[in-house]
Amino acid sequence: MLAAGVAPLVLDYFFLPPLHTLGISPEAGPEVLPFLLSALAAAWVSSMRSTARETRARWSGAKRSFAVSSPINPTSRGPGMRTAA
Repeated sequence: MLAAGVAPLVLDYFFLPPLHTLGISPEAGPEVLPFLLSALAAAWVSSMRSTARETRARWSGAKRSFAVSSPINPTSRGPGMRTAA
């Protein structure tokens, strides 16, 4: 997000007239606004991607920790259990 905020200032300083001055004038708005919006959109997409990756890793770990190591066999009898004769 810091890069998205600093990028329009760098654009203004190096590429918009008067060169090598800071201060975005109202006339420079049409050049700066799309640049700023695209930088914010890229930062948002990157943030959502990393959040999704973390969530997926968390769910994957949860599924592994709750997985049953052996299937339950309802026909098996525990110790002391007798079959009816």
